Amino acid sequence: MTRDLGSHGAFIFASDPPPCGTHLVLQAFLPARGGVRKAWIAGKGQVVRTEVHRDGRSGFAVGGVRFIVKRGKPVQTPELVEVSC
Repeated sequence: MTRDLGSHGAFIFASDPPPCGTHLVLQAFLPARGGVRKAWIAGKGQVVRTEVHRDGRSGFAVGGVRFIVKRGKPVQTPELVEVSC
């Protein structure tokens, strides 16, 4: 589940967020809403911030994402190249 989703990043809720600097691949389904058809998005990025809250709504921010959007079927996930920090 996300809190924010933009053209260059996202915030994702997670009980055990990955460490800052982690490179990852994202794929998500966007349901139809308000006259907009359902779509799949995929992209790769890096964890740029983690948040741990007492109320359990912890998560992490991913930056540097370039999303590919496709309606209908899932998008092929972009190849991820591991880079050390």
